Amino acid sequence: MNKKLMRVFAIGATLLVASGSLVGCKTPESNGPGSEIEIDESRSQLYVYNFAGGFGSEWLTQLALEYEALHKNDVYEPGTDKVGIQIVPSNIKNSVKPGTVKSSKEVLYFVEEVDYQTLLNNDAVKDITAAVTGENPYETDKTLYSKLYDDQAEFLGRGTGDDTKYYAYPHYLTTMGIVYDIDLFEENGYYFAETPWVPDDGNAEETFLGLFVQEAVNNTQKSKGPDGRTGVIGGVDYSADDGLPATYEQFFQLCTYINMSNNAILWAGAAYNGYLTWLTTSLAADYEGYAQMRLNYTFDGTATELVKLDDNGKVVYDNHGNPVTESKNIGHANGYDVKRQAGKYYSLNFLETLFNQDYIKNDDSHYFSDTFSHLDAQETFLKSAKESKQYAMLIDGSWWESEASSVFTEMGAGYSRNERNLGWMPLPRANQAKVDAQTNTTVIDQLYPFSFVANTSQMTDWQYEAAIDFLQFINTDASLAKFTQITGCPKVLKYEIEDTEYEAMSTFTKSLYDHFKKSDIVVPYHENALFVNNQTTFSVHNGGFWYSKARTEKNPPVTLNESRDKDGIVTITGKSFFEGMYARAKELTIWSRF
Repeated sequence: MNKKLMRVFAIGATLLVASGSLVGCKTPESNGPGSEIEIDESRSQLYVYNFAGGFGSEWLTQLALEYEALHKNDVYEPGTDKVGIQIVPSNIKNSVKPGTVKSSKEVLYFVEEVDYQTLLNNDAVKDITAAVTGENPYETDKTLYSKLYDDQAEFLGRGTGDDTKYYAYPHYLTTMGIVYDIDLFEENGYYFAETPWVPDDGNAEETFLGLFVQEAVNNTQKSKGPDGRTGVIGGVDYSADDGLPATYEQFFQLCTYINMSNNAILWAGAAYNGYLTWLTTSLAADYEGYAQMRLNYTFDGTATELVKLDDNGKVVYDNHGNPVTESKNIGHANGYDVKRQAGKYYSLNFLETLFNQDYIKNDDSHYFSDTFSHLDAQETFLKSAKESKQYAMLIDGSWWESEASSVFTEMGAGYSRNERNLGWMPLPRANQAKVDAQTNTTVIDQLYPFSFVANTSQMTDWQYEAAIDFLQFINTDASLAKFTQITGCPKVLKYEIEDTEYEAMSTFTKSLYDHFKKSDIVVPYHENALFVNNQTTFSVHNGGFWYSKARTEKNPPVTLNESRDKDGIVTITGKSFFEGMYARAKELTIWSRF
């Protein structure tokens, strides 16, 4: 704990003995749209801004109560009769701007969609180095710095060596993927068999069914899944994805199989641009792997698998119809070449194939409907468990389980979060070669979630000290475990969850946490000047990461969807969008400035 804060707490103990129990009047305080919190005048208030999106505010409420209890006898404002601290959150779903941060009463911020450099340039954030690198009074064997990934430490740190300063700290994991109903998969055998069964007569329909596990033909051993491994290897259990689609081709085969009796997949029509752009990014990152995906932010290294384009900017194919690839050194002057990464080509083709499925293009009520929100999609997915035809998979973010908490509650006994068997599906690989490589899965954190202390004109010294102390408290392993349990999602930090805490989590939370721990994590930023000064250009969230000359300033899902012909087939293909990405990027003038 900060020494200055410790002295204030010591004074508080003396004042408490002298004054006894003090309870003042309470006045209402705005706490976001439609809610109030009572201000306890007998305590000192620390105002906290919480972006109340998918992760909500329950995690903050619970950790704040624990923190308040620890410090119920401490005095923060010498010379007053106030004893203890009250964390007062503003749970509002708004993006923050430097100007509002600097004039706000909120001292500590938990947000996403943050441009760190803009906050720094506008002097909107305070130095929190003491909290990051100093001893944590709530976890003396670890510092907040020890929980950072190297890329986070490099980006957030300003200065060199002992003079490095930190002005923000990572928050929750924001990535897009596929949720699946494990019970439905188990009941219907929606798993691929290790050895496909082929009927003697070669019947096409039965041959297709033979791809999946079937007790009737004694074909029950599941395939090794997208990681190409099974069982425990080197202390790591690789069996969680057994039987799940290993390749893009298998994924669409699975969807066809599921649609014979149920509904394969669902997503939020009103949010399809953002959700499917982020899914496309997740697929590209998993294809490329950590080192190659990082080139999109470092612009420094060798790109090993760039799709070759001819003199007219068209993809070059080999005799088997596969794109020809090449390697190339990447620097700031030719950073546009990373737009040719094969992972982008294959993920865009996945999106095209998805949009051309009959069950997608013929459904106007869900997939592209402005009135079918992310909450509607979650409710439809979950409540279909009580219907004759269920939805097997949902495309959604790592925050979805927390966001859908009211639906779990509404459904009643047998359908709560801890009673449903839902899982986070490891993404399929583009081809069998990627499966056979047996590489780690790669997860990209996409929405720039950070916490920081505001450089607000209203902040006092004690509030600053309390803010960085509270920041240390909520980033202990115990607090991070509680965050994970409450929200259903990890934070992008290195921490461990005890067995008892793990067992108390829902099946989905365990699934996502296990996937996170086994994956390589890409954070979409770097401290080099090219990235720092052009973050909008490189941002996958409301930015230009996927922009293409095929459609000016439109992400792939909107471009492909709005190009459909009278039969519903997309006419701007994944290939043409991919070619346009390189053409657009090469025309930018930013590459010659750094």
